[in-house]
Amino acid sequence: MRPASRLEEGVLFQQRYRIEKLIGVGGMGYVYLASDSRLMGKFWAIKESIPIHYNREHLLLEAKWLTELRHPNLPLIVDFYPPYHDEHAYMVMEYIEGETVQERISREPISFKESIEICLQLCDALIYLHSHQPSIIYRDMKPSNVMLTRTQQVKLIDFGIAREHKADVSSDTVKLGTLGFAAPEQYEDVQSDARTDLYGVGALMAYILTDGEWQGIATFRSSMLRSDIPNGVAQILSKLLAKKPEDRYQDASQLKADLMAYVDPMSNLLGQGYDARGQSVPTGGLNKGIIIACMSCSEGMGCTHAAIMIANALSRIYRGRVAFVDYSPIVNSVVEQMSLEIDGEDNDYQVEQLLRYQGVEYRHASNLNRQYNGHFMPYLMQTFDYIVLDLGAIQGNGLLDEFMRANYSLLIGSAAMWRQQEWTNAIERLDSRSFKQWIGGVPHADDRELRSCPARLHSRLVVSIPTCPNPFQHHDRVEVWMDHWFNHSAKRKRRFKLNKWLG
Repeated sequence: MRPASRLEEGVLFQQRYRIEKLIGVGGMGYVYLASDSRLMGKFWAIKESIPIHYNREHLLLEAKWLTELRHPNLPLIVDFYPPYHDEHAYMVMEYIEGETVQERISREPISFKESIEICLQLCDALIYLHSHQPSIIYRDMKPSNVMLTRTQQVKLIDFGIAREHKADVSSDTVKLGTLGFAAPEQYEDVQSDARTDLYGVGALMAYILTDGEWQGIATFRSSMLRSDIPNGVAQILSKLLAKKPEDRYQDASQLKADLMAYVDPMSNLLGQGYDARGQSVPTGGLNKGIIIACMSCSEGMGCTHAAIMIANALSRIYRGRVAFVDYSPIVNSVVEQMSLEIDGEDNDYQVEQLLRYQGVEYRHASNLNRQYNGHFMPYLMQTFDYIVLDLGAIQGNGLLDEFMRANYSLLIGSAAMWRQQEWTNAIERLDSRSFKQWIGGVPHADDRELRSCPARLHSRLVVSIPTCPNPFQHHDRVEVWMDHWFNHSAKRKRRFKLNKWLG
């Protein structure tokens, strides 16, 4: 019998989160929708867990993972209250408005094109998890654990039975999984690995492409698939659902490469989630704000200059609400220097003050952290159309997570031959995090310099940042550059297409 919940509608949890309603019940607890009393209009999901003796440690590990992990297809955790004397634990997480694959199938079929997009995004999530050191094996891929948001983004939820892969261990400590969707080795005396999760993807695909008829109990047959499914997909499914791990795809990248054969290069799919090379494009989730992060390979590369130029161009060209966030030390911050220039040298600069100039609101990260207890990004994403982050130099920078979570991640470096090692060092840091979704930017570079840039072999694209002596002033070349960046129409709609720097 499940223990009773300590939460109920109307309760103010931890003097901040107002419980609105119960939205889910699971084997180990409850999930509530809660409104934020500090960030008006913001909602969170609060997961209440009542861990029994053997999964208390795993609950703490799940919270640790979700706090560290940063990926568009994984939920964001913003707060955690571990189990103490009452044995109840609470995790405050991103509220994902949408429906699970199971709920969607019960309402209507999922088209073949959309099913491919779902699986491609799952591949991206697994590539990220399996590249973690040590690898994280999800182990519970099933229709009720895959959320579909209103912006066609896939979210992999519930890490309750995920585990770290241990090279020196031959079997899993606890045999867990969902009947029909769990790989055979999850019930045997062997250790699960990346191929275990790929079996789960195959089971989920089979479920979707049979409109929920196949649920893993019977042996899968290609004749079960809908009539609109290409023959080659049956071969992919058979390989994914092989009983022996060695007969399956060996990693998610291999599966993704085969699935890309079924993506129409001219379809809307490329604008929703993937570019022509199969790279995932985060769509920003439910929050309206689009984040553009600027970081440089070293000091003096013009990171702040480029970030200000981008922020002003966004405000001037696309006419949205724009925030510029400065992560530099307060004493050297562009916000302080601008305050002195605009308000006069007699002004006693206070980090709490708001600075607006030419349609852009300039804020300092330290002030925002203090004001919103370290969780200011949800507020910005609810309030602004575009948020430009000036993260500074990558070397010695602890802000890689912010760089990786942005919708658009621009790494700025020099075209000079004697500064190529700076690119190499920065690329190594990004590769160590298995992050490939970034764009290289080289100030004032010509085509020859762009072709020889080391970033060309590692990033999605390398672009030349135009010469702009004053980043606050209007320059036609910046406008052309921004239109080229965002593949914007000549009419300049208020929102640009999320083709993520396809150029």
